[in-house]
Amino acid sequence: MRKMFKVLTFISLMCFFLGGTALRIESFSSYINPLLFISTFVIIIISLLFSKGSIEFYINKLTIIYIFFILGIIFSALLAESYSHLLFSIKVMLPYLVFMVCLPSLRSFFTFRMVAISFITSSTLIILLSFVEKTPTLNMSATYSGLFDNPNSMGLLAATFFSFMLTLFVSNLFYKVNFRRAFFYFILMIMALLLIALSSSRTSFVATIIIVTIIIVFYVLDSININRINLKQISIVSITVLILILGTVVLLYSDLSIIIEEGIIGKFTSRSGDTTAGRIDIWRNVLSQATLFGDSSNFRSWSNMSAHNTFLSIIENYGWFSGAFYILFWIAALFKSIIHFFKNNKTDKYASFPLICTTTFILLSTMEVLTMNISEILAMCSIGYSLYRK
Repeated sequence: MRKMFKVLTFISLMCFFLGGTALRIESFSSYINPLLFISTFVIIIISLLFSKGSIEFYINKLTIIYIFFILGIIFSALLAESYSHLLFSIKVMLPYLVFMVCLPSLRSFFTFRMVAISFITSSTLIILLSFVEKTPTLNMSATYSGLFDNPNSMGLLAATFFSFMLTLFVSNLFYKVNFRRAFFYFILMIMALLLIALSSSRTSFVATIIIVTIIIVFYVLDSININRINLKQISIVSITVLILILGTVVLLYSDLSIIIEEGIIGKFTSRSGDTTAGRIDIWRNVLSQATLFGDSSNFRSWSNMSAHNTFLSIIENYGWFSGAFYILFWIAALFKSIIHFFKNNKTDKYASFPLICTTTFILLSTMEVLTMNISEILAMCSIGYSLYRK
């Protein structure tokens, strides 16, 4: 029975990840909600059966903030008499139920190995199906979207995959050194970067650079304290930086540099006058027309565009109340992730998991709407695994 529960939990978790990964694939749209709701239902049932009906609710500041965020959306739905708003409030409740309530109660099931296999399997499946649908080539002057509705969505998936590979990479360098595994994950990171380059997603490209820089700085800071300097860790960081520099030089003198130059860098230079591609005007209109509760429908009917920012999209659709608590939740999650990293980096192999995934989600969210996207789901998973699994 225990083995069956574990298999069902793994399948359900993989389906939940798959729902977030395929969110912006038009041909999969009719399957997204069933995947998310059914997988959540199965995980709830398993956690109830396994815990004999006594699921532990771990209440902390993050939980309280997130509950207020959901209540704000529900109140907005009631005011607007909107079924779609109410459905959204239920959908954003799913990651909380899965990663912060149910799976932490299944401590022996909710392992990093299960998270890694389920996430990598679901992401790889979508990437491989994209390659079958449309084979990428190195001489593409345009962009690569695969199965997705636009190239940026492919870039977002690749950036999220990169961040998870970065977690595995650093865990095999700074906790228990395993250069063979670290090199394997480094190759996967390079492949993810190549996919970002093919998609010409500036947001994803810049996010990966920033997150790598942040992790290097944090490991350097972690290696230095008042009493001593961890020379071994600093040496590993230095070697890693050297490898990255050498890899960049090799890249610049290869055919791959053409993809980056014509795609990502080309976008920056062609839009040097407006690096946000018109997003600033959209954000100003969202902020000026948003209300405490409810949506800025006048703005959407006038512009026919989304907010292009996860946090502003919440404000746009559900008001300042929900938006404020949503922003507060991710700020608090980021600070808790930083504290968790410095406090547990010497004893927890995956102490960087919430820091990397939460930071990646926040960075990507500045230019794209990622609610219930795989980036947000993985970030919620990292929070639940590291901060709720006691």
